[in-house]
Amino acid sequence: ANAQIAEALATMANFMARDNEPRRAQEHLK
Repeated sequence: ANAQIAEALATMANFMARDNEPRRAQEHLK
């Protein structure tokens, strides 16, 4: 269970990092 929580937090951290960089996020959407 702890491993799944850690993985989920890492995934959310990655999404937040992308949100903090709108230019890169738009490039990924393209």
